[in-house]
Amino acid sequence: MPYVTFCYNAATHSATGFSPFYINTGRQPRWTVDLWLPDTNVKNKKTLPKYVAEVIERHDKVDRIVRENLKVASESSSRWYDQRVKPRSFTNGDEVRVFMPRRTRGHTPKWSNNYRSTGMVVKKINDSAYIVKIKGYKEPKVVHTDKLKLIHHFDVKTE
Repeated sequence: MPYVTFCYNAATHSATGFSPFYINTGRQPRWTVDLWLPDTNVKNKKTLPKYVAEVIERHDKVDRIVRENLKVASESSSRWYDQRVKPRSFTNGDEVRVFMPRRTRGHTPKWSNNYRSTGMVVKKINDSAYIVKIKGYKEPKVVHTDKLKLIHHFDVKTE
């Protein structure tokens, strides 16, 4: 398992554009073959303060680039997800059921009730997200439109 973890951490990730190892350490990982080959950086010996300053500068630059890349990846994922959502609209005060899947050991998910929680729409953020006050939670939650179902109340007339 350690070798698999190392390879995963050394691979470039599509969302960040860098490997997790490089993001955390500011340098490329050293593979076994690197230890066998002669060191080519013998003439580039630096003092410790100069090396630390270079690593900090490199880390700051990578941090900015990673944040930009993650923002672009997040927006792309959000657009892709929002395309598949059926447009629904709720108004403030609407009573809704909230999709919250719960896995119970020994029970098939096919028969579980994933819309067990109910709540009240507090505010519309945009076309695909609402702030909902869910019963049993202290703070309101941001919930995507496709995770909500309107609770219909029917008037029963007695004659």
